[in-house]
Order: sequence, then C-alpha cells, then structure tokens
Amino acid sequence: MGYIIQNKNSYYVKLSETRAVKKTNNINEATLFETIEEANKVKSQASRKLKDYIVASEEDAHKKIEDDNKKIKRRRFTTEERAAVYNKAHGICEICGKFVPMNAFTVDHIVPISKGGTYEFSNLQLAHESCNLMKTDVLPEDFFDKMIEILDYQGKKSKKVRKKLKKKLKKKLKK
Repeated sequence: MGYIIQNKNSYYVKLSETRAVKKTNNINEATLFETIEEANKVKSQASRKLKDYIVASEEDAHKKIEDDNKKIKRRRFTTEERAAVYNKAHGICEICGKFVPMNAFTVDHIVPISKGGTYEFSNLQLAHESCNLMKTDVLPEDFFDKMIEILDYQGKKSKKVRKKLKKKLKKKLKK
C-alpha cells in the first residue's frame, strides 16, 4: 500500500522528474509514496501550493473515487443517439457479436465513465443488456482477461466441462 497527496476536489500531486510539485486530476498520474512520512515531507516542502491537500492511503483515495462515481448523474441518450449507435454496429452486439433487436439493446461505454470514459460517439457501442451487465464498468482488455479466468476456472472444476469448453473454443476459433 502507498500514499498519495490529494485535495477534496480530486486533484492529486504528481512529482516531475526534477521532483517539482505538479497537480493532476488523474489519480493514475499521481505520485505514489511508499511511506506516509515521505508524502508528508513533500507536502510540507510545498506547503503554500498544497495548503488544502491531505495525505491519504492509496486505498482510501480509490474508495473516494468510487464513491464520487456513484454520484455521477447518468444522462439519457436521445432517440437519435441510440439509432446512430445501433446503425454504426448494424444491429450486432459489440461484446458477443450476435444480433440485437432494435427494441432490446443497451448503449455501452467502451471505456466506462467510472474509468474516465466519455459520452463521445466513438466511446459508445451497441450491446445486449446481459452482455452490458456482464461487462459492468470494466475496460475491454480487463473484461477479456476476466472471461479467460472464468473459463479457466470452470474448466478446472470438471473434466466434462473442460471437454465441452475445449470443443466450443476450437469450433469458435476456426471461424
């Protein structure tokens, strides 16, 4: 576990290569300090610039982001936006690759809002509701890794399931 320096407006301290104090609103760019003492030392050295900042554990900072994200008011897509997303995908779920009826699709954020995604058209994709629920707020590459972990685990549970998975995967990979 590490420590970061943050303020209540979700700005974080990022040290440059010369150890100059910079501010960022992206927690992934924040400098992670190994000890609370190290973070407090930097905070005291830049006390005027970091007047309203506190030292927090990395875990607490991420929890605050999760709590803040839960407060994000989701906006509803207009009929025109939904039609554009549907037409862009030609009615095919962009998670599983199967057809989705026009009256039964959801709009998914490729990069979730909670992970810094936007409402820009390029970040929207067509999805079955069940596929969207499975993906939740996970990045595409993390979703893929999670699906592999699940298949691997299920395959280890029984020989029958493993054989069935192998057969289905071989069939799908041949396409």
